Amino acid sequence: GTDVNAVCRTADGKYLVTADDFGKVKLMAYPAADPERPAPFKDYVGHSSHVTNVRVLTGDRHVVSVGGHDKCVFQWRRDFDDQEEEAPETFDPEEDDDEALGGFDLGQLGVEAAAEGDEFQAVKPWLGALEPPSKPPAQDPSAPRVRLELEAAHGARGALGRNALALNAANDPVWAAAGLGVILDRRGDRQAFFAGHDDDVTALAVSRDGRYVVSGQQGKRPKVFVWSSETGKLISELPPYHRRGVQAVAFSPCGTMAASIGLDNDHSLCVYNTCLGDWSDGAIQAWSAVDKSKVLFVTFTGNDDFQIITGGVKTVKFWRLQSRNISCRKGIFGKIGKIQPITGCVMVGGKAVTGTASGALYVWEGNRVARAVEGAHARAVTCLNFADGGGFVSGGRDGRVVWWSPEVEQLAAFDLARLEDAPSDPVPVAVDIDAEQAKVAVGTAGAELYELSVDSGAGCRLGEGHGGRGELWGLAAHPSDPDQYATAGDDGSVRVWSVAGRGCLRRGRVSGEARALAYSPDGALLAVGLNTGGLEVLGAEDLEVRFRTKEAREWVQDVKFSPDGQTLAVGSHDNNIYLYSVKGGDQFDFYGRCSQHNSYITHFDFDKTSQYLRSNCGGYELLFFKVSSAEHLPGGASELRDAQWATETCVLGWAVQGIWPEEADGTDINSVDRSKNGKLLATADDFGNVRIFNYPVVEKEAQFIVGKGHSSHVTNVRFNADDTYLLTTGGNDRTVLQWKLT
Repeated sequence: GTDVNAVCRTADGKYLVTADDFGKVKLMAYPAADPERPAPFKDYVGHSSHVTNVRVLTGDRHVVSVGGHDKCVFQWRRDFDDQEEEAPETFDPEEDDDEALGGFDLGQLGVEAAAEGDEFQAVKPWLGALEPPSKPPAQDPSAPRVRLELEAAHGARGALGRNALALNAANDPVWAAAGLGVILDRRGDRQAFFAGHDDDVTALAVSRDGRYVVSGQQGKRPKVFVWSSETGKLISELPPYHRRGVQAVAFSPCGTMAASIGLDNDHSLCVYNTCLGDWSDGAIQAWSAVDKSKVLFVTFTGNDDFQIITGGVKTVKFWRLQSRNISCRKGIFGKIGKIQPITGCVMVGGKAVTGTASGALYVWEGNRVARAVEGAHARAVTCLNFADGGGFVSGGRDGRVVWWSPEVEQLAAFDLARLEDAPSDPVPVAVDIDAEQAKVAVGTAGAELYELSVDSGAGCRLGEGHGGRGELWGLAAHPSDPDQYATAGDDGSVRVWSVAGRGCLRRGRVSGEARALAYSPDGALLAVGLNTGGLEVLGAEDLEVRFRTKEAREWVQDVKFSPDGQTLAVGSHDNNIYLYSVKGGDQFDFYGRCSQHNSYITHFDFDKTSQYLRSNCGGYELLFFKVSSAEHLPGGASELRDAQWATETCVLGWAVQGIWPEEADGTDINSVDRSKNGKLLATADDFGNVRIFNYPVVEKEAQFIVGKGHSSHVTNVRFNADDTYLLTTGGNDRTVLQWKLT
């Protein structure tokens, strides 16, 4: 009852802003009155500790929040992207969570006044703690002679993208993960990638013949690409048109036309064509504003009367396309249909079948509802796709996937929650069907991919990732087994993965959002730091909780065992590092607190003797402590200049000072890791980059190689036990990437 410290309603009565103990400012629809169903929200992070107060300023264009320990005042600006944004008129929390969130976005701290400069560049307390070793190691500022090859992506667009999964001509699944298009070659048991996007892939569709993929992304000037569904090879980048992002894409039945819906105020429709038929010459044919209300889908009909259908929260329109001219007529619900959000559309026997927020299916003749199939799903229809030879498949928030005949009669149904290997979140958000083999491909809101057999009713898990609406931070490589590593995310799950098998070996759960993860030196235990400040220790084999405690008052960003396995340290955003003596797999005694930092703890390392600890914080400090007593060592920089550190994960230090560009913000680099052989250093930053340097990195102009695949900030990076692979996690994209080093 004390986690939320302040709330404030906007003057128009549509939104509620909250401030909480976890450093977050949250935005949600007002009222948020259902105690049984938490209100959907967007959260914004900037404060390092509890946010004590929040207020919306006159005009609802700015929000001001104040932090407790950080003593900072943040001003947040509503981002209109150079246009006036109209708030949505209605909000259906069951069908469209994002509709509640308006156009608020994180503005600049201190705002529209001229920038006051970067504190990281102006104030560098860590530089005073830099002492080179008495015998500095050889330095090589050239780029390392290694190659970084993306081998596997674990994750999926999940609840944020409708139908971002389809089958190609070989009936292999194609889906969106982070900034990637992913193709699973099941015969070769490998993945191929399209990596042309530079932000989250938000929409994806495969042509009827299975040869081509069209995909769109988010961003102020979002890109739309056409690429090979079998190899991931780029075919063409379509001419730019949209702003802010692409909500939906589709191919025409003949495959020579494509359409996209934008996230601008008018949710504009853009139609493309190819004269050559291979999309190497893709061009814009026509465009039009669609509706101020959110548009969720676009579908080609293949008919002469209306060629395109669009629909969404308060709109369904039927479009006529004549050369470069485009016009529309509104859909008529009449006495048969009920006006409500239309969530998707599929063409069956020349007629449109649409899904609704109530779970019904509407069959249209022309632009009028001719038949309603009530109770098709118990809750909102989330996805639809056609089946070769007639019929279609649907998915709903009731967790069911249903195969329908061309006459809209049920042929088969699956309850995802009842599968033997059930998904963590059984809501299907994308479906496609291989009618010849009677197999259905499903993507869930929990970022899990399944193949369902119509004949047996069984489900086979094809892939998975971390789901939910939070972020992914926790990553740890097994200390001795190069084949295993573990991840933990805000979805509360802990997963152990196989490098060689390119899949998940086992999964467990903790009691809250997981933010930090560490193996014990013998690999028998996994320590998990939570967003609440809690600590839980799991058995690495069974992922059962052996111990839990909570000394920290803010979220935990780093946890580590000492090399001798006798100490466990927990770094929290309450500015402290908590030390526990390890008495066994289920007994940990708190004995000390390192409390000299002036800001939240970001990273720390033990030395190889397990006697000393060095740490970084949000105030750009590098401090040293004695492990046995938690005593601060003011002269630690000199005394420990020749210390051998067991790990190199501190982002501020003598051996990593060259990773920071002159223009960098102190929070731009989120994680670093030194290879086990001490030759390489990997970094993960806020711009989706994974970089590898020769170690140590002392010179400012040190060269590097870079890997791209994440669409947002890369939160963590680790080498596996024998330095043959690099593992990374994405924050908002919640995707785990596995890179091969050669």
